[in-house]
Amino acid sequence: MKVISTLLLSILLISCSQHKQLIREERKLWGFNNWKNDFKDRAFCQCLLEGYNDRNVKKFILKNDKSYYDGIGIAIFDPTLIPIIQKEVTQIKKDSLESVEKVPEHIVGKRIFNHCLNFYKSKKLDSITKSEIHKWKKIKKIQDEVWKEVPTY
Repeated sequence: MKVISTLLLSILLISCSQHKQLIREERKLWGFNNWKNDFKDRAFCQCLLEGYNDRNVKKFILKNDKSYYDGIGIAIFDPTLIPIIQKEVTQIKKDSLESVEKVPEHIVGKRIFNHCLNFYKSKKLDSITKSEIHKWKKIKKIQDEVWKEVPTY
């Protein structure tokens, strides 16, 4: 009986270690260790795209710059980022309207790039990034998550 128990335990341990190894290999392929920078970069890109609030500009950029077409960004980061970016876009619009009375006429208007760059460097985005680590670590198969949102990726 001891031999059978030991054998079953050994098989279980081997299969668990193989599973963990597969997860590690997949995460390495997807750049798992760089996810914090990737998350923040995605936030910056989304802020710019949405901040311009112009379909033609967005369509042009997405057509001509494939760096925005990122499987992890679309499938994993965007569900968290989209509502946050919408708040940033609202703030951009508000700041633009307030600039009418506060600055000289020749510099009135949106400051999209500056706003998004400040957001990128902010403690707010750092905090959001830190809170996402738990969700990111729970993902067992990154490819499956990407395929849910982008089947052709």
